[in-house]
Amino acid sequence: MVKIRNLTNSPFDIQGHRVPAFGEIEADISGEYLALLEASAAVTITASTDELDEWRALYEAEHGEAPDGRWSAKRIQKELGIDPE
Repeated sequence: MVKIRNLTNSPFDIQGHRVPAFGEIEADISGEYLALLEASAAVTITASTDELDEWRALYEAEHGEAPDGRWSAKRIQKELGIDPE
């Protein structure tokens, strides 16, 4: 799951999900479509809170300390030696 935030003043559809103007949704989108969305300037994409919490817990279990609060899920994966998709 990823959180997609619309940075435009127009709503649009993403794979069957309606994203309101300046709003956000959580959706299960991956692969090439997600890469295209990330490349656009119309949206920002972050890991959903649940996924981020899971990565933080895994990091803490392996390193004995909590990860930096500013780190994204991708950064935590890199620190764990996992190739983020």
